[in-house]
Amino acid sequence: MSPQAGWILQDQIVPRLCSAIPNSVPCIGAEDHQELIRDGINMAARMIDRVESQGKLGKVGPGKWLRGGVKRLNHLTQSHR
Repeated sequence: MSPQAGWILQDQIVPRLCSAIPNSVPCIGAEDHQELIRDGINMAARMIDRVESQGKLGKVGPGKWLRGGVKRLNHLTQSHR
């Protein structure tokens, strides 16, 4: 991951995930919001790495990664109900 991608993750995506996940993703079983936030950060980092390897880092904004990560976390928690 390049320094630019790391900056996007650290300064733009992680704060948004920390505020969005507790309000929009329900905890199931022994999960807590911190665990879900870590999962979201991991998903976002993988998405950024994939987009960067395709040369499209400047074309996709952090809001899209946030929406994608929250949507996936919602789907994962709902599938365990």
